[in-house]
Amino acid sequence: MDLNELLQPLKDGTAANLSIAELSQRSQRCVNFILNRYPEAIHAKEAYDAEIRRKETAEQAERFQQQIRQLIGVAESQKLLAEKLITIAESQKLLAEKLDGQTNTLIALTRKIKNLTVWLVMLTSGLFALTVVLIVLTVTLISKEDRKTQTNWTQALTQTNKTESVIQTNSRPAQ
Repeated sequence: MDLNELLQPLKDGTAANLSIAELSQRSQRCVNFILNRYPEAIHAKEAYDAEIRRKETAEQAERFQQQIRQLIGVAESQKLLAEKLITIAESQKLLAEKLDGQTNTLIALTRKIKNLTVWLVMLTSGLFALTVVLIVLTVTLISKEDRKTQTNWTQALTQTNKTESVIQTNSRPAQ
């Protein structure tokens, strides 16, 4: 490759279309021409090196932008995840509050059931005592009734015996 072929992409503006490897290769050839005392090669080398730096910078900028986009995507997904976690935490808080309310209700109902049970035991004890008193009174009344009945029967028998004696005495012939 002669110096004119080396300088041609710089003259017609097609150096920007070359790859970094091609630009590096042309920059190295310029060094050879500089060593052989071609002053135009110095400017060509600087132009190729500037184009290499521009392309590398553009590639770095593209990689950097891609990394930024990836980081933004990660940040957005983490933001969504954080929002979901906040929503879950708020739901758990509401459920915890409901559970506290239900627990308090259960405790209050348990206390009421305990009080009701105490009242039922007292009422049952009172009814038991009343039943025992009624049974004792009934037995006592029945016993008194039985005694009266026995007394009435005894009196009736005694009266019957007296009547029979009087009848027998009256039916005997007088002697």
